[in-house]
Amino acid sequence: MGPMPRPPLTLRRPVNIAEMDRQIKKAIKEGNTRYMIRLQAIKMLAQGHDKKDIAKTLGISTRTLNRWIHLWNNGGYEGLNGGKNIFR
Repeated sequence: MGPMPRPPLTLRRPVNIAEMDRQIKKAIKEGNTRYMIRLQAIKMLAQGHDKKDIAKTLGISTRTLNRWIHLWNNGGYEGLNGGKNIFR
């Protein structure tokens, strides 16, 4: 028998939608498109959207979305914005 499959990656860090919206507006104002898209993905996931639908809507792969979930879970806003590299 092979190894057990991993459970699906989910949000473990709470998401405050009002704060997320503030961060999205700030990212847009600053021209930080990369951060804005990452925030939007986490917001959509917190609102119950399906991972495949989020990936399709934002033009990313589900693998990329899973990486962003990992960044969020381990670093919050700083992790998503590249300020805290949790992969090292």
